[in-house]
Amino acid sequence: MAARTVAILSPGDMGSGLGRLLRANSVRVITNLEGRSSRSRELAKSNGIEDVGSDSNILSSAEIIISVLVPSSATATAQRIISASKSLPRAQQRTKFYIDANAIAPKTVRSISELFNGSGIEFIDGSIIGGPPKLQEDGKVLYNPTIALSGARTKELELDNIFDITHVGPDVGQASALKMSFASLTKVFLSLRFLYLVNTN
Repeated sequence: MAARTVAILSPGDMGSGLGRLLRANSVRVITNLEGRSSRSRELAKSNGIEDVGSDSNILSSAEIIISVLVPSSATATAQRIISASKSLPRAQQRTKFYIDANAIAPKTVRSISELFNGSGIEFIDGSIIGGPPKLQEDGKVLYNPTIALSGARTKELELDNIFDITHVGPDVGQASALKMSFASLTKVFLSLRFLYLVNTN
C-alpha cells in the first residue's frame, strides 16, 4: 500500500509543526512554495516538507489539503486551489478533502465551502486550538493541539491516530464557531487575570 500524502498550505510555524507530526507517522507531506518567503522555504526544508512546485501537482498527489495560514489569505488560497482543480482532468485529481483550519468567522467559512461545490473535493471546517505541535528528535510527541472538525465526512479523513481531533458536528461553520468561542473565553480569562494582578500588587 502506498504511503499517504497530505499537503500543507502553507508551512509557517503551525503548518510546519503539523507537517512534522504527519511525517513522524510515515505520511508524505508536500506543499507549493511558489511565491512564499525564504522563511517558509526554510521551515519546509527543515521539517521534511516537499515542495512540488504547483497547485496542480498538489491536487494530483495529496489526498488531503490542510490550509493553515493568515486569515486574510484563506479565501484567495481556496480560490487558487479550485482554479487549479478546474484545469486538471478529474481522473488526475487525487485530492478528496480540503481542510480550512484558518481562524476565520463561520460565515466566511461557509462562503469558502461553496467554492468547492461540484469540484469532487469535500470541504471540511477546521479549527486549531493551541500552538504548533512539539516533538522530540526521536519523534515522541511533547504537545499536540486539539483540532476541531465539522462537516459531513470528517471521520473519513482517518487522522485521529495522528492529531488530537474532536468531531464537533456535521455542519460547516460549527468548528469555526467553537474556535471563536474559545478565543473569546481566553481573552476574558486573561483580562480577569490582569485585573487581579493589578489589584493585588
